Amino acid sequence: MRPFIPTTSEEMRAQGIKQCDVIIVSGDAYVDHPAFGAAVLGRFLQAHGFSVGIIAQPDWTKKDDFQRLGEPALCFAVTAGNMDSMVAHYTPMKRRREEDMMSPSGKAGLRPDKPTIAYTNRLKELFTKPIVIGGVEASLRRFAHYDYIENRLRKSILLDAKADILVYGFAEKAFLEVVRRLRAGAAINDIPNTVTKAKAVDCPVMPSYEECLADKKQYAEAFRLFHLQTTKKIAQRHGDWYVVQQEAMRFTSADVDFVAELPYRREAHPASGDVPGLRTVLFSVSTHRGCFGGCSFCAITYHQGRDVVSRSEESILREIRDLTKHPAFKGEIFDLGGATANMWHMDDGKINHKPLIELMRKARAIPGVRHVFVRSGIRYDLAMQDEEYMRELLAHHVSGNLKIAPEHVSPQVTALMHKPAGDSFARFLALFRKITTKVGKPQQKVVPYFMAAHPGTGVKEMKELVRFTKKHDCYNTQVQVFTPTPMTLSTAMYYTGINPLTRQPVFVPYTYREKKLQKAMLLYKENKKKEFTDDFS
Repeated sequence: MRPFIPTTSEEMRAQGIKQCDVIIVSGDAYVDHPAFGAAVLGRFLQAHGFSVGIIAQPDWTKKDDFQRLGEPALCFAVTAGNMDSMVAHYTPMKRRREEDMMSPSGKAGLRPDKPTIAYTNRLKELFTKPIVIGGVEASLRRFAHYDYIENRLRKSILLDAKADILVYGFAEKAFLEVVRRLRAGAAINDIPNTVTKAKAVDCPVMPSYEECLADKKQYAEAFRLFHLQTTKKIAQRHGDWYVVQQEAMRFTSADVDFVAELPYRREAHPASGDVPGLRTVLFSVSTHRGCFGGCSFCAITYHQGRDVVSRSEESILREIRDLTKHPAFKGEIFDLGGATANMWHMDDGKINHKPLIELMRKARAIPGVRHVFVRSGIRYDLAMQDEEYMRELLAHHVSGNLKIAPEHVSPQVTALMHKPAGDSFARFLALFRKITTKVGKPQQKVVPYFMAAHPGTGVKEMKELVRFTKKHDCYNTQVQVFTPTPMTLSTAMYYTGINPLTRQPVFVPYTYREKKLQKAMLLYKENKKKEFTDDFS
């Protein structure tokens, strides 16, 4: 089995590495698994002949951890980890979380707020090599953005962190090009999927950071232009500099096959011990990247883009066969899917579940496999267009109940969310109950995730949702309060009170009381106060 990517000078020497070409500094514990970005990037670089080291969760208050592997020959790569740190650290009500799923034993406090900035600043003090930033935190903060925890507009993280270059979205191929150019002594300012700064530009320009800071309408306009050019070349002025995003490069099926089948150990580094975030994905298999759903509150659209890139069937089945040989495998594939599980093989945007049905049948027929579950979300409005897919899914691939995310039912709210309205969800529930009876699983239920306090949601809209749950018998305690994450359409609405795409005003529930009330209304069975238990029929 391939050794772990070295994390200490002793491990470097054991692998015959005198100096790493690239050192990755990560806010997550080091888990050698395809669901963890630092491992993916490290294995990808190794596969292309570069030596790599990882510094996981360094103590940012001291120098020692950052000096552990010495100075790299080419560059440092800094990532906050698999989540934006402010989402990882704070609840929607801005309370500090007591657990960090990407840290050893779930311990909180092993990374700072905004580690991308903290780590980069520390590295700048100690070394002279270029610093590349990437991952979700950097990708979604690449232009001026609203920070919900601080309740203010911030500059591009490229400038705040004083990094040399930012890689957004799918980072592997772009970062490989960065390190190849650094090795050749070439310029790194025009690479696809990257963001750099420049004194002049030859592309569309959004309203500047200063204009956005002075006028929320300008921020709404900046976001509108960014929404239309998410993966295109576009720039924004910050003071004397322009922050310039290059066009995104295309990924192919062969690309995602290659990345998925790199020699991951599928375990945490011994120094990390038990990392809770690994447990639910240990034997999960990714089928594709991207999502064309375009939900307003979802970061995937602005991080990965709207294109779906599917792995080949051969690659997916090969990975499952390999998993059956893993010493800890007990016959269960935890999840077969992606950001939206039933978009596999819909790269052209056409709805066709037949290839996925065949894949599911072949996967569960592999010797040693007892169950193949689909636990990542499905897009129910797509699923209900194919009863054969629904039968296959519900008969063989659901563990317990089916979890889906309608989020809301009010047409005014779902239109702002870019989600199907309640009448569509009602038809899905009826179809679900008919099919579960047919396949002999009438005990199965739908577990719907609902969202409170999204822009456009007032008490009237929450009453509408409560009435729906009563009428259609789909009450559920899985309720989340909308969290404004950097650079999503919903967050732009939250900050400005404007729908950037229509330029129309939007009601926003800002206060703690409003948010608490809306959540409590949905949890009316748990709350006994009259204001939460009124008959909304």
